[in-house]
Amino acid sequence: MRAFIAVFEREVVERRLLFAASLLLALVPLAAPWIPGLAQRGGPELRSAVALILAVCFSFGLALILGATVVARDLAESRLAFYFSRPVPGWAVWAGKLSAAAALALSAGVLILAPATAVDRRLDLGSWWDGRVTGTAGSLLLWLAGVVLLAVLGHAASVALRSRSPWLLLDFVGLGVIAWLAWTAMRRLFFAGAFGAAFLAGTAVAALGAAAFLAAGAVQVVKGRTDLRRGHRL
Repeated sequence: MRAFIAVFEREVVERRLLFAASLLLALVPLAAPWIPGLAQRGGPELRSAVALILAVCFSFGLALILGATVVARDLAESRLAFYFSRPVPGWAVWAGKLSAAAALALSAGVLILAPATAVDRRLDLGSWWDGRVTGTAGSLLLWLAGVVLLAVLGHAASVALRSRSPWLLLDFVGLGVIAWLAWTAMRRLFFAGAFGAAFLAGTAVAALGAAAFLAAGAVQVVKGRTDLRRGHRL
């Protein structure tokens, strides 16, 4: 656990300027009611909408970028050996880096959302989704799940592309086949009017995909170590 905390702390400290960028972006929703052409749309509602859009988009984009760089860039630049030259287990390297990426992305979104929430004294994320499906707590869980999913997707895509391996062709073929199967199944459910089943199926596919990418990423770091191509094969 000590090794995990050390890796996590190192990643967060290296990217601490992201917090300053998030706080600067947090000023945009506060100024939105004074932007020409938007003042008549209502102060609190406009602030909440702008804050939520910025928070979600920035955190999702950051999760994808960090997921693609925290491990794969170190591998490509031969810097991951720094961790394996010390008594740091592979699982701590993978878990620490991924957790830091997700925590940074989610924290950035929260920092953007916080000032507008403090000014309006309310936080109702459920109204921006479908209140019949999820409320504020459920929306926060969806937000967290989206951040984790994008981080592991970014990692997998970055490792595959940076490896420049012939196995990449198999990745694209498998991706196409799975995407076609998922689209065919979802289309049948929609045409049958089974929207609840379609929502559950989509949620299950996303959850299984995230679990698969998490497991694959862990194996890639623990067993592949500093060999990018071997990690990609694994």
